[in-house]
Amino acid sequence: FYTPDVAPLDYAATQNNLGIAYRQLSEHEDPVGNIERALQAFREALRFRTPERTPLFYAEAQHEIGRAYQRRAELQADPARRCADLQAAVRAFREALRFRTPEATPRGHEETRKALEEAEEALRGAGCPEAG
Repeated sequence: FYTPDVAPLDYAATQNNLGIAYRQLSEHEDPVGNIERALQAFREALRFRTPERTPLFYAEAQHEIGRAYQRRAELQADPARRCADLQAAVRAFREALRFRTPEATPRGHEETRKALEEAEEALRGAGCPEAG
């Protein structure tokens, strides 16, 4: 299996895929636990998927962590925590769009742009301050 020492980019891809799986699983069972595991996996992927090393994979991981923060916001009962998660989602989507440009990855750009719009709408709908 892949380890950070032997195959860091493969390890990061595995962590990213694991995060996606946990986020999807959070829709069906143990929502809080699985979304926390998803966020942890995406953070681990981002240790190796850096903008300098792999900008498009970095952008993909930022997009995915944004989706995970959106999902966690849905689960939050505390309005302040919901706002914090939505703000984190917006920041992650904006960061992803730095590299997911229409020229570099048209489909990825559109996907992230739509996700950003949804997160910004949720932020306004929840009465949260805008993300910085």
